[in-house]
Amino acid sequence: MKISYNRFSFILEPVEEILLPSYKGSTLRGAFGVAFKRVVCALRKEDCSECLLSGRCIYFQIFEARAEGENPLGRVKTIPKPFVIEPPDGKDTLFGPGQTLEFSLTLIGKATEYIPYFIYTFQELGRMGIGRKRGRYTLAEVVDLDSNATIYSHDRKLLEAVERKTIDLTGAIEGFIHPVDRNEDADLTVQAVTPIRIKYGRHYTAELEFHILIRQLLRRLLLLWYFHGSYDPGYYETIKEYHKNAIRLAEKVRTKKASLYWHDWERYSNRQKRRMKLGGVLGSVTYSGEVTPFIPFLKAGEIFHIGKNTTFGLGKYKLL
Repeated sequence: MKISYNRFSFILEPVEEILLPSYKGSTLRGAFGVAFKRVVCALRKEDCSECLLSGRCIYFQIFEARAEGENPLGRVKTIPKPFVIEPPDGKDTLFGPGQTLEFSLTLIGKATEYIPYFIYTFQELGRMGIGRKRGRYTLAEVVDLDSNATIYSHDRKLLEAVERKTIDLTGAIEGFIHPVDRNEDADLTVQAVTPIRIKYGRHYTAELEFHILIRQLLRRLLLLWYFHGSYDPGYYETIKEYHKNAIRLAEKVRTKKASLYWHDWERYSNRQKRRMKLGGVLGSVTYSGEVTPFIPFLKAGEIFHIGKNTTFGLGKYKLL
C-alpha cells in the first residue's frame, strides 16, 4: 500500500489588518474553497453535478467527486478530499503589516500535480482578502517542508519542480499477515493537536480507545490508497486479511491514562448556508500493550490526519 504526498508551508505577509477566528483553519479552508472554484471553474455553475465539464474539472475532482458504481469498500460514496490544511499555531487572531501568517498544506496522490493551482488560488485570495475585515495579503513564499527548498517566491514568481514523497506501508501490512514473534508490550502516547472527530457506533466519541483510533485510521488510509494512491485490485484480498488481524490486535491494547476533553467550535458554511458544529477531542491518551506494529500507520496518520473534517486541519495528532 503506497500513498504519495507533498507537504508545503505557505508564508503570507499581510498588507492590511487580517482578523481571523480562534480556529484559523475554518477561514483558510472556507475562503480557499470559494476562491479555488472562482479560479478554475469555466462555466460558473452552482451545481457541479449538472456541469458537462465535471469529468475534466480540477475543482470537481478535488471538492465534489463521489464514488460511482460498486467498489470493494462497500457503501462508500464520499471520496476523501486529497488535501489537508494545517492552520497556524498560537492564539493570535489579529495580523498586520510587518507580521507573517504561516500555514501548511498537504497534497495527496494525484493532487500533488495541482500545486500550481493551489498557489495561484492563494495568490488570488490575497487580493480578495480574508477574515472579518477582508484583509489583503501577499503570498511571500511557498516552501517544500521535506526538502526545505523554496519552490515559489513573490520576488521571482517561478515555480520550482517538487519531488513527490511516498509512504509505503507494504512491509507493515505483511507484518500483520505473517507475524514472526510477538512484540513486547510498550507505552505509546497520542496527543491531539487539533480536535479529533471520530464517529463510532453512529455517534461522535470522546473516548479514544485504541481499537477505535486504529479502525478509523486504517479506514482513512485505505480510502486514500483506493481513491488517490496506487490501488491494486489484486492486492485487496491481502488488505482485508491484514485489516482483520490488525483490529483483533488493537482490541487487546488498553488505555493506561487519558486526559481527554471535548472541544466544541462552530463555523458558518457559505455552501450549506448554515452554522455547523465541528467539535472534537483534545488532550492526550497513553496506551499500553503490543503497539509497535501500529507505529508505521500512526506515523502516516500524523501526516494525513484522522477522523472527519481533515481539510480544515482537524484530526492532527502527534506521537510522544
